[in-house]
Amino acid sequence: MTAKNILSSKTFWFNVITIGIGIVGVINKSFPIDPQILVYINGAGNILLRLLTGKPITFGGRTILGKRIDN
Repeated sequence: MTAKNILSSKTFWFNVITIGIGIVGVINKSFPIDPQILVYINGAGNILLRLLTGKPITFGGRTILGKRIDN
């Protein structure tokens, strides 16, 4: 199975956005999203994205588990 770069991973970007929303919520107390709701959204989104994807990802020529990938 061909691996893809981490920057093309929907799961990676979903988590980056979730972290960004969480940081904005900590900085701006009037932000309308409750942190507990954000955790539920993040969990459900990750489960959904995991069901939709099956390719491993690479980071610096290695898989996240540290195994070499032969291209």
